Amino acid sequence: MKVLIAAAIFGISCGMYGCSNESKFAGRTMPATEAPAASPGAAIQTTPDANPSGVPSTGATITTTTGTTAGTTTIVTGNTGGTTTTGTTTVATMGTRPVVPSNWVDVTTTNGTTPSTCNATPANCTMRDPINGLKWSKLISASMLQSDGVAACAASTHNGQQRAGGWRLPTKDELLAAYTNGINTAARPNWLTGTDMMQGFYSSTPYELYPIFIWFVTLANGDPNAASSTELPRSIVCVQ
Repeated sequence: MKVLIAAAIFGISCGMYGCSNESKFAGRTMPATEAPAASPGAAIQTTPDANPSGVPSTGATITTTTGTTAGTTTIVTGNTGGTTTTGTTTVATMGTRPVVPSNWVDVTTTNGTTPSTCNATPANCTMRDPINGLKWSKLISASMLQSDGVAACAASTHNGQQRAGGWRLPTKDELLAAYTNGINTAARPNWLTGTDMMQGFYSSTPYELYPIFIWFVTLANGDPNAASSTELPRSIVCVQ
């Protein structure tokens, strides 16, 4: 009963599987790069280049159109001589930052020190957030309890590390920052795919009003929710 009362006061909606903060960005300042909610049915049209690093070539252009009616966002990137594909998807109506070409950095190594790439050494695929420098492992598991995720990250030697101890489960704020900093623009098969990011990723942060619950975040849209850490397995990724 206390949880339900507190939830009602703080704008938290709870169901049998957990709680969701209806004010998705409550308590944090919306960056200047974020835009108001797109209209229902608005679309994103993307023509990415063939470069697996996702880094746009010099002169790449970005054109953004938003409004009260259905709008589109068009992104054009390319390498000289590269091939392009085109796809369309629906913009989340909860509000989203404009999609931009990824500037996340491939920091994959073969043995912890020798540089490589996600394509060359897919088992070690690691990307770095260009804003805060945090390194993100590839998907550790798509279905794991939070406590097991904590243990898996602590024991991980991902990216060719010679011994465990450098990886950990991200906090709720780190997961939210990853979305704000464009992690979904860096999606790739050997790391985290767009489909992977549509799932909830467990954090190491307990839910303030009910500590047996743990925050998890959907990386595709920055949606934070909380659920029992002992009942439902979710996706796990590690950071350092």
